[in-house]
Amino acid sequence: LLATLRNVQRIVAISGAAVSSVSRSVQNIVSVFNIPMISPASTAAVLSNKALYPTFMRVVPPDTLHGSATASTIKSIGWRRIATIFHDDDYGISSSQSLVTKAVELGIEVSAQISFPFGTTDFVTVVDAIEKLSDTHVLFIACYTFEAVELFRELIKRDLTTGRFVFFGSDWLVDEFFESDLDQDKLHGLLVLQYLLDSSPLMDAFTDEWETLNSTEYLGAGDRTYSQFAPLSYDTVMTTAYALQAAIDDGVDVFDGQVLLPYMAQTTFIGLTGNISFDVNYDRISPLAIRNYKGGAALQTVGQWDTASSSLVFTDSIIYPGNMTRPPHLPIVASPESDKLVIVFVTVGVAIIVMAAIMLTTWPIFSAALARPWIWLSVR
Repeated sequence: LLATLRNVQRIVAISGAAVSSVSRSVQNIVSVFNIPMISPASTAAVLSNKALYPTFMRVVPPDTLHGSATASTIKSIGWRRIATIFHDDDYGISSSQSLVTKAVELGIEVSAQISFPFGTTDFVTVVDAIEKLSDTHVLFIACYTFEAVELFRELIKRDLTTGRFVFFGSDWLVDEFFESDLDQDKLHGLLVLQYLLDSSPLMDAFTDEWETLNSTEYLGAGDRTYSQFAPLSYDTVMTTAYALQAAIDDGVDVFDGQVLLPYMAQTTFIGLTGNISFDVNYDRISPLAIRNYKGGAALQTVGQWDTASSSLVFTDSIIYPGNMTRPPHLPIVASPESDKLVIVFVTVGVAIIVMAAIMLTTWPIFSAALARPWIWLSVR
């Protein structure tokens, strides 16, 4: 990278990286040269810090937004205790901490935070720890797809996916996960909040063209399936292209990153993944879809989190693990009527205790009077 940057006059911007830890490392170098960098997938919250990463942008929302929306969804459904499971890199730690911060703010107890090394394939120890969560039934998992497949392989082996726990996912809940050899009947009820990809004529046109491309020249092309990051990567390039065109039209030096970056940050357009616009931290402003696995080949959208108003709207019913239609493991909340009953029972109980105490205190005198009734007569 440093060798390439020796001739910085030929570089106007960088598209990438996908992994947050890589984006941080690269940004530490390119920001010295004021080169804008726009990522299709890095979501770590720390990348929003413009003092540390001044030329970093992204076309996905940060983990802070995802964590806030997920915690709000959990509270809205009615759960009050959660645990997080995550791998120990920038992405996993950031995802878990963002959720925990918002959960605590909303009064949700976080009973455990279980981490594992990046790249783990044997999840016996992790699932042992999960099994010990006797009073916690809602788990948030932040990792990569290949790790999630092996984690759920162990969970399914122990029959922990059909009712005992409810699972909230993150970026690992994509087509590749459902295309694995896992028993999909054991996966019903998975929940996740994901950036909202609009189904539009532009996306349809992209898919049509992708299907006709040579798979040797364009890795993965040749059919109507593609990585979730393909349309996002397309939007990073188009953001740069629109900004370059605007800067050229204004006659400014596009090789000066400090000049080009504001043009990129102010770019708005309809991309493959919907409306593209950025906030003051150069993070994408985007609603999040609440998705639920009910069977079949893909997740289904059941609601939406609106970023601007921080509001949650459910548009369809949710299927929970074990094919339940009602949220399992909700805490018992007393109703006003039950509160009144408790007050009555407490009042009666206190009265009984007071009467018993009086009888115990006066019983010797009372029993003596019964034994010698003439005492009462003589007094009269």
